[in-house]
Amino acid sequence: MVSGLGREFAKNLEQRALRLLKREAHVEYPHSTTLHNVTNVRIVNNEEDAVKVRCIFLYLPYEA
Repeated sequence: MVSGLGREFAKNLEQRALRLLKREAHVEYPHSTTLHNVTNVRIVNNEEDAVKVRCIFLYLPYEA
């Protein structure tokens, strides 16, 4: 048998889980701006139908 406090905990836990499963739960507010930089692109292997490259990829989220 679950006590009143245990039922309340289970109810709150279930409500929290349902909130976290929603898409809106992971939205930033205010929305951040994202900057993507691809730099230092270098050809590693050049074949007839494909080119293999290496680069530095920089991802910067920031709040305006």
